[in-house]
This record gives sequence, C-alpha cells and structure tokens, in this order.
Amino acid sequence: MENSDTYATFHDLLSKQPGRTRFIAFGAGRSFEASVSRLTELPGIHGILYYGDLDGDGLAIPARASLTALQHGLPPIQSATGLYRLLLGHTPTPSTPVADNRAQTLVAWLPTPLSAQAHSLLTAGQRLAQEATNRNQLSIDSSWRT
Repeated sequence: MENSDTYATFHDLLSKQPGRTRFIAFGAGRSFEASVSRLTELPGIHGILYYGDLDGDGLAIPARASLTALQHGLPPIQSATGLYRLLLGHTPTPSTPVADNRAQTLVAWLPTPLSAQAHSLLTAGQRLAQEATNRNQLSIDSSWRT
C-alpha cells in the first residue's frame, strides 16, 4: 500500500477475512523500493502484491521494487489486479501527460487488459489515486480479493 489511509482500510478488512494474505505492508510511496529487501525477514513469502496510484510515480515504484526483490531472492512484485480493476472504474483527475514511450514502459508492469486502460489514462494527462477505492466500496465489492 502506498497510502496510509488505504493501508488502514486493508488492515481492517483483511484482519477479519485474510484469505491467502499473510502480511500487509505500508509502502509509503517510494520508501517501498528501499524496504522491499526487508521482506526476506518474513517467513514463507511466495508472492508480493502491490497497489498504488495509477500515475507515473505509482507505476514506476513497483517496477523498480520488483528488481530489488529479485536481487534479494524474493518473487517479483505483482499487481493487485482486482484492486486496479476497481480503481479504473473511478473518475480520473488531471495530471501531467506522460509521453507514449514512457507510458508504455510504466504500464508494462500491469496485466494486458489493465495496461491498455492505464496507458490511455497516462497519455491523456490523467491519474487515479488509490484511495478512490474506499472502505465502503471494498466492503461491498469483494471482487478485488481474487
């Protein structure tokens, strides 16, 4: 989680019904890149999912963190696809447009159906903040858990 409010929401929701989730981390934006290596101290890490903003920085963070994870013998960072799918259903806000080539590089981290939507968002000068998927939505719509 990139945002402290989002972290608190997931902590509450997943503490009641964790499913396959064993740990939740507050990444604090770019700090996640530096701290991902500390995940080696946790037992039984088989996968690492990331959910952040859909903007240039929000997509660059997990891509760079994934390289760090691999260097430390951890699995690559994967997108929390269900959460990004929900996020893409929200109304974007204005942002600085991202050049096509840069946008292609950034969205490559996302699975194909979502990467095309995210690419359009970035090149149109829009963004989606992760906190748009709020506690109410996540409590009602459990599709993000799969």
